[in-house]
Amino acid sequence: MSSNNYEPYLLLGLLTITILACSISGTMGSALHGPCDNDDACGTIDTECQNGVCVCRENFTVLYDSCVPMAESRVHCTKKNDCHKVLGVKSTCTKKNQCVCKQFHHLHLGQCVKNRDLHETCDHDHQCYCGVDCQLKIACIHKNCSCKAGHSPYKSRRCISDQQLNSVIEEPRTEEFNLLMQNDGVPRTSIDCYSFSIFLILTILY
Repeated sequence: MSSNNYEPYLLLGLLTITILACSISGTMGSALHGPCDNDDACGTIDTECQNGVCVCRENFTVLYDSCVPMAESRVHCTKKNDCHKVLGVKSTCTKKNQCVCKQFHHLHLGQCVKNRDLHETCDHDHQCYCGVDCQLKIACIHKNCSCKAGHSPYKSRRCISDQQLNSVIEEPRTEEFNLLMQNDGVPRTSIDCYSFSIFLILTILY
């Protein structure tokens, strides 16, 4: 089969990825090192907004596209086994010779534990994790990671207080927000994203 015969499949795959990216960006917020105007705009767990950019919180460092916790007492390492003695087997050694938890893990009693996201199954409260600023708002309820009473899911992965959620919903639209929102409340960034998807569809068809 010639390479030209593969082009429709490649374009179709790219279209699928683009649509998924559009959907995720609209519900989860900006990625690490992406633009932001406040902490809530940052979608990656354990990031905060500094100078208009989503960065890792204090005591966290970048590992690939995530923010991971560092050992509370800084430990110099040359290999991951050096870190296992301090943080457990779910830790690793970075290129900067720092002991950190692996991606999608958090610290509990000084040991790295696998994250259980909101709505995932669980056995213990400490498994459920939605960020260091969210730990007191999430719990393992009926074997499911859920927001505690008085809190609600926010942007699919976090829990915030019902009072805070109401203030977010009722917050008056600023001029910047109105410029961002177009076409019956669809964010302009989403429109641009889906416009590219339409372009791909037309490319596939013609």
